[in-house]
Amino acid sequence: MEIDFKLSEKYPANLRHIWDKTHKKLLYIDARSGGKSYTMKYECVFSLINNPNKDVVVVRKNQNTLRDSVGNEILDAIDELGLNAYFEWTPSLLRFRYIPNDNYIYLKAIDDDNFKGFRPKSGTYSLVWVEETQQLKSKEELDTITNTTMKYSDEDTLNVFTGNGKNERNHWVNKWKDKCKTIPGYGVYRHTYLDVEHLLPKHLLDEINLIKEYDYAQYRVEYLGEYGMSASSIYKKFNYDDVAIEEIDNNDINVILGGCDYGDSDAFVCTASGISANFDKVQVIDTFYHKNGVSPMMKDVNDYVKDFFDFYEEISLKYNKRIRVEIDSASLSFIKVARSYQAQNGGRYKDIIIEGTNKKRKISKYGYIESRIVLTNLLIGAGRLNVNKKCTQLLEAFELAQYNNKGERVDNGTSDIDSLDSFEYSILYVLETLYNATLNRKGE
Repeated sequence: MEIDFKLSEKYPANLRHIWDKTHKKLLYIDARSGGKSYTMKYECVFSLINNPNKDVVVVRKNQNTLRDSVGNEILDAIDELGLNAYFEWTPSLLRFRYIPNDNYIYLKAIDDDNFKGFRPKSGTYSLVWVEETQQLKSKEELDTITNTTMKYSDEDTLNVFTGNGKNERNHWVNKWKDKCKTIPGYGVYRHTYLDVEHLLPKHLLDEINLIKEYDYAQYRVEYLGEYGMSASSIYKKFNYDDVAIEEIDNNDINVILGGCDYGDSDAFVCTASGISANFDKVQVIDTFYHKNGVSPMMKDVNDYVKDFFDFYEEISLKYNKRIRVEIDSASLSFIKVARSYQAQNGGRYKDIIIEGTNKKRKISKYGYIESRIVLTNLLIGAGRLNVNKKCTQLLEAFELAQYNNKGERVDNGTSDIDSLDSFEYSILYVLETLYNATLNRKGE
């Protein structure tokens, strides 16, 4: 069968690797409206026609979105190519049959109980398309897909992973994408709506331009695929490259303060922050993070107390400084065990001063939690906050922190509140002093 079409219209330059099979594994996980689904709907049809003894499978996370998303996209491609008479669509089975070859495009989801045991009619896939990859919960879910489809793949099978990128650089899909850049056989490509602007409908371009004009931060994240903050982000001025540093400037540390957040079912986090002589700069020297069920080993309060003193003792000895550590005042049992452990060890930990947090410390015109957020944003905006690159949980916490629709900081597990609390406790003792000194410096 011969199909007349213009290659540049179906496979724009930024997606041409799909057509010429440059790599057998292709990643297009980037900005919105970059033409990914537009091109892949044609590739599904052509792959089925050109491989009479093989099938095609499209996989998403959720089954209930397949028919109205991918199903309709493929229907559009079949119609645009004038092939309606050659295809049979069965919505109840979520599959397309190409009648001349009697082979299929299957639409599958990992929340379908039958997914792992499914076998294509032909026994081999010519194309495996994982769509909306970023919606998968973890790399483990992606592994479930690849391990299942691999059983019915051969050396010529094309694997394509598409999706909109995530703005947090430490999101699993971004880490996986970066790793794939170093693996032979993988092609990782950037693309934005600017590459396919001539193919986009006017109403969509108008919408994009409106966002660009009134919310450039959102435009940069969603339509240029850059890391950054969303509209509901708390620390909108946070930029990883500006805040994260390879080495701490030891000459700019006058005082070291600590903050510790402990909870029976939450993460245990310790933070050590170095404060400059003028109290107008903060450097996070290091953090300790452990969460039962996530981190290696299960720990109890006695383990955490030992970790606490080991962590702060090492920093105290390195910098030859006493460290005042504010521990969440709600963690009375931890404070009691910590003070008992300190007493049992004589004078070994004399340079670690334990205090419960005074959460009522605030900047005069703001609320308690708001004061901590305002100070952190001021430090970030003034370029007066740096975090050691190895403090990955804290850096990720800044990127992920969100407000809900009531203007409250979200604390539902989607962001790392424990790391943020620990950091804020480490500067709580000098909250207003830091605020005034940084504000005065910014005004100079």
